[in-house]
Amino acid sequence: MANIVTSVCYMVLAAVVVVYAQRRGQQGGRIQYARIGSNVTMQCGSLDNDASVTWKVNGTDVKAKRREEGPRLILMEVDMSSNGLYSCFQNPDGQRRDQITFRIGLPPREPQVTCRSNTYPKGFYCSWHLLHPTYIPTEFEVDVQHNQKSLEVKRDDVHKNRCHVKFPELFSSYSYRVNVTAVNELGRASTAISFEESNMVKPDPPERVVAKPIPNNSRRLEVTWNSPSTWPDIESFPLKYFLRYRPLIRDQWQHVELSDSTAHTIIDAYVGKEYIIQVAAKDMEIGTWSDWSVAVHATPWTEEPKPITSTTEVDLPIETTPSAAPPSPRPRVGGATGGCSALLCSSHILLACVLLSMMWSRYGPCGESVKPDTLPLGRFSGVSHDTSPLLQSTAEAVNLKETLFLQPLIDDGIKLKCHCNAVFSVQTYLISDVQFAAVGSTVTLSCRNSHPGMDRRSEVIEVLIVSFGRSPVVWTHNGSLVRTRQTHPSDGSLTLTNATHSMEGNYSCHEPRGGVLLNSITLRLGYAPEYLSVSCKLPSHFKILCTWTQRVRTHLPTKYISSYSVDNSRPEPCEQMLMDVNECTISNFTFWASKHLVNITEVNPLGSKSTIAFVDVDKNLKPDAPEEVICEQVNAEPTQLFIHWKPPASWPSDRFVAFPLKFELQYKPVGSKFWSKLETDDTSMVIVDALMGHLHQIRVRAQDALINHSQWSEWSQVVQGQPWSDPSMISETTTDDVFEPIFPSTFPVKATEKSPDVLGLWCFGGWVSSTLTHIMHQSQPGSAFIKQAMWQTPPCLAQP
Repeated sequence: MANIVTSVCYMVLAAVVVVYAQRRGQQGGRIQYARIGSNVTMQCGSLDNDASVTWKVNGTDVKAKRREEGPRLILMEVDMSSNGLYSCFQNPDGQRRDQITFRIGLPPREPQVTCRSNTYPKGFYCSWHLLHPTYIPTEFEVDVQHNQKSLEVKRDDVHKNRCHVKFPELFSSYSYRVNVTAVNELGRASTAISFEESNMVKPDPPERVVAKPIPNNSRRLEVTWNSPSTWPDIESFPLKYFLRYRPLIRDQWQHVELSDSTAHTIIDAYVGKEYIIQVAAKDMEIGTWSDWSVAVHATPWTEEPKPITSTTEVDLPIETTPSAAPPSPRPRVGGATGGCSALLCSSHILLACVLLSMMWSRYGPCGESVKPDTLPLGRFSGVSHDTSPLLQSTAEAVNLKETLFLQPLIDDGIKLKCHCNAVFSVQTYLISDVQFAAVGSTVTLSCRNSHPGMDRRSEVIEVLIVSFGRSPVVWTHNGSLVRTRQTHPSDGSLTLTNATHSMEGNYSCHEPRGGVLLNSITLRLGYAPEYLSVSCKLPSHFKILCTWTQRVRTHLPTKYISSYSVDNSRPEPCEQMLMDVNECTISNFTFWASKHLVNITEVNPLGSKSTIAFVDVDKNLKPDAPEEVICEQVNAEPTQLFIHWKPPASWPSDRFVAFPLKFELQYKPVGSKFWSKLETDDTSMVIVDALMGHLHQIRVRAQDALINHSQWSEWSQVVQGQPWSDPSMISETTTDDVFEPIFPSTFPVKATEKSPDVLGLWCFGGWVSSTLTHIMHQSQPGSAFIKQAMWQTPPCLAQP
């Protein structure tokens, strides 16, 4: 009995090893490359010429233009749609005989090569790229010669198309020769360049550029910076600098060339204008200038504006000059003394003085001819007969209809001069005036109509209020009497010190007698704009999407102005589709340019602040997730799943050939902790080692195929699928025995790193043990069970 068990154990173990090796070998198959537009012949293994086979691509029938000759498949004028996994099955038993991964592409053209030294005198680096894609894996061979000797070349760990070379000697008169050869399965092409040591030296831009205003000097800015951190020996090989600056309101730059100093004071700045400043660096003796540093913005020092208070109280004498018209019954003013006391002056004449003082302040001194079309009565529209609700509330203080007495005088063109010594004031009533101020500042609210925060578009209705002598005003805040703040009796203004958010609200000033409303102000408190947090990503080579958030909440109405520039060109607008969403889009820009800057300027009533972000288009290139992921069974293949999907809609389909994507597919049985992964340049793939009879989870993500340090997209939505199952096999293996599940339900469903090889061996040993135990429980182990055991790949071994 023991010998029988041992024999069966060896037999099962050998079968498992064979099946496992087959699955491993079939996962990738052999790879065959072909040029776009060519005719391609595929051979089904080593079958004879008279063998009959059936070809499948990605588990489905071949639909491309083709011809079949025995075991050979001939594809005509292949294109990118011909990519895929081709399988051939021998007729009539349908057994698979061969599997070929077919890749379509182009031979490489001459690469573009550039070299420079930003770490002089340590060494230099060379970088290269293909101007035309090949669509298949392409390697590069680099050879650097100096004085007929080959130099050691070290590949860059981050940039795959870059290498570093140390200088064998300094101040050499021999030139360097660099040859870069692009090689793939379809061909090779080379580019060779030569250069002198002195021509390749180009430092990186200066770093940490800071511009600050100088206190109490409105035309100076102090600029400081650091030398580039990549420059290894600033003492032995000093740098000189080139500074440029300009106000935002002008396009012309001003330039200053400096020695080795890392600071400069601008002495001719425009007062109160924001400046943009950049610095470049160069070796003192050889090489070329670096690129410009990241731009910084600064504004010269400005004196804090003092609160502006105004008064409209005036003292004017009154007299009349007779005209050629017949005498009027209106009372004449004036006498031997040339004036009158305030108590004896007519209210009509007093009001006339008020209006004339207004005209005098706007149209010239009193005494000029007054014509009907020059008197600013337009601002009294609708007041003389049908007063507005606001004015009706103050009708008891002013009889507005008395202003009509002036009309006959105006019609007659009479010159009026006032000699009345009465003291009067003109008040302006504002409807919902809004004043903005900074939290923590001192705020002055005026009971007049001309404070700096006045909204010029507010409806303004002027009413004449006559008073003899001065009287204080009463202030209310949100309807409650203000008692704790400072009031200036001279002009009735209200001063709030160290303003806080609790002081926001509606302020009103009233006459103490009768409570007549004189002015109403809504106070809003907040902060001036600060630098924003700006983030940009590229869902394709032709679009940049930028978003931003406030680092400091201002609590005030805010507007954002967005723009961008490429290689220091004129700024172009970054389009904001929705003004209430902090997002802008740049379309059809120059992707291969060296510098992309995005400027987001935040503006509110207390000022503005610009944030300039440098966009690394390579590192920020992040496609959207693949779409419409579908999982399908492969007929008669119990361990295969056919997965296909579409590229993201934001990746232009008409340019997909020029800017290809690569995809990573991950899959696992439901309940497993570990994901397996595959990579492809196609939009479909066949999983060849799925766990038979189990439901699987599949997801896909994308990355630019030519820029390895770009970002992977987010994962697509997870889809589920189960491989094809043979109904007869299921019925034969039906048993009443209860087995432990392969994946306990308590396993978390999440992506983790693959288990180590030790865990795989442990899993394999446990699986063999459980299989043998099951065999021993069978009275007569049949071929159906052995066949099932051969197909049932252990779950740990199903991971690539």
